[in-house]
Amino acid sequence: MLNEEFKDYIENVKNALILGIGGGGDILGALPTRNFLTSIGVECRMGGVAYERSQFDIKPGPRSLNEIENVMKINETIALANSESKTDYGLKFQVSGMSRFLGEETVLVDITKGVEGVREGLEDFCRKYSVNLVIGVDVGGDVTANGYEKGLRSPLTDAIMLAALKKLSVKNIIGVFGVCCDGELKLHEISDKLAKIYSEKGFIGAIALSLKDVEMMRSAVKYVNTEASKLPILVADGKTGSTFIRGGSRVAELTFFSIFTYYLKTDIVYENNTMSQRISDSKSFIEAYKILEKIGVTTEYGLQLKRKGLL
Repeated sequence: MLNEEFKDYIENVKNALILGIGGGGDILGALPTRNFLTSIGVECRMGGVAYERSQFDIKPGPRSLNEIENVMKINETIALANSESKTDYGLKFQVSGMSRFLGEETVLVDITKGVEGVREGLEDFCRKYSVNLVIGVDVGGDVTANGYEKGLRSPLTDAIMLAALKKLSVKNIIGVFGVCCDGELKLHEISDKLAKIYSEKGFIGAIALSLKDVEMMRSAVKYVNTEASKLPILVADGKTGSTFIRGGSRVAELTFFSIFTYYLKTDIVYENNTMSQRISDSKSFIEAYKILEKIGVTTEYGLQLKRKGLL
C-alpha cells in the first residue's frame, strides 16, 4: 500500500541510508525497507545505533566511537563498520552481525554527543556519500510514544534519533516495523497514535513482509541477535497472540499488523513526540537522559543504571 506521496519521496532517490534507530537489533527490522528500495534500483546502505541491550553489553549506555575498534571513522559520530567491529572490551554490535550477513560495510551511529552530534554527523555522511534519502526504522513503535505509557521502557534512543532526523536537511522519513513486538506499547496505544498521525497527514504508506524478506530475515538472525525484530517472522508463519520476551519481563503482542512497516513523515511524528521535542537541543546523551528523567520518563539508560545499582 504505497500512496502517491510515498512515491514522491522515493522519486529520483539514488542512494539511501536505512537506519535502525532504536539500537541493537532494530537493524534487522530495517531489512524489509532495504529490500524494497533495492528492488526498485536504489543503492542502500544499512546502519544502526551503537547501543546494545544490557544482556550483551556490560556497560550501561551507548558506546562512543572512541571505544570501538575496526571501524572507518567518517566523522565524530558516524563510522563504517564491518563484521569485526567491536568495542575495546570485545563487544560486537548487531550492526557488525548485519555487515557479516550482507557482506558489506554498515553504518554505526554514536549518540553520546546528543541530538546535535548525530545531526552534524549524518549531514556530513550524506554529503560525502551522496545520500539523498534517510529512513529511520523503529521496531515496536516507541518512536510514536509520548513518554508516559505504562509499558514504555526504551524511548530515549528513538527520541534522540527522531530529533536529529527532524533537523536533517536531507529528505527523510520514519518507519515503524513490528508493532508491539518489543513488549512495550500495546496495540490500542499504537493504533491510536498512528491514527492521529494519519489524521494530521503524516502517513505516507506501508509495505508488508515479502516472502524474500522472511527468508532473508530467517538467515540474518544467525548473525543479528535480537528478540523483537525477529518476531514478525513468527507472524508470517501464522502464529499470533502473546509471547514472553526479555527473560519473561515483557509480553509482546503478535498480530497481523506486525508484518508491516508503516512510513510516516518525520516532522509529524516529531510534533507528536514530546520527549523528542524536549531533548532536541541536547549536546550529549547524558543531557538528554537527565531532561527526560526530570519530567518522569522511564528510559533504557535509567533502567540499566538501576540494574547495576548505580541509581
